[in-house]
Amino acid sequence: MMLKAIEGPSFAGKTTRLARYSDKTVIHEILDARRAPPHADETSDADIADNDHWFLSEELERWRTAVMMGTPVILDRCVLSQLIHWEVRRKTLGIETAVGVHERMAESLEGDLSIPALELLLPPFQVVVSRRAARGVSDLATVAKYQSLEYLSASYNTYRSVADRYGSRAGSQIWAISSEQAHALVNTWLSRSSFI
Repeated sequence: MMLKAIEGPSFAGKTTRLARYSDKTVIHEILDARRAPPHADETSDADIADNDHWFLSEELERWRTAVMMGTPVILDRCVLSQLIHWEVRRKTLGIETAVGVHERMAESLEGDLSIPALELLLPPFQVVVSRRAARGVSDLATVAKYQSLEYLSASYNTYRSVADRYGSRAGSQIWAISSEQAHALVNTWLSRSSFI
């Protein structure tokens, strides 16, 4: 069974890339116009902690759904996006990941879940910025505040570091990361809350 995730920063071209897999089952990313975390405004530390646990629960459910399907599945983002978000959020906004999230993730990895192979999209940063300008930022408050140029730049650079350390070039703007390498990078994050 093929299980793969398309990854990359916001505005990298993931949705366009997913169109190439029209013959596979696609599980779309967590946030859309119909689903949002319990505290979209994140006005307190408790709100942020609830959202962190909500995102982790949603991501674990997406994994389980993909694995149980038993057919080729493509995930639009995976847990890597959430880990990078938490790291960049800590570095740019000083907000730590909620207590207990690391432990839940580690327990899940010791169970029947594995990190899928990844296709990491990294067009030149200026392309990402141009797409952001053309499309605008999200209407969801939780997403929009994380689409500032400062945050987007930090996210892009973190993805770049992950690609350089764990990936191999698979195209002009694509890096391939095996499931084993993806598992190693998640374990690195879990052990020290950082990829670098």
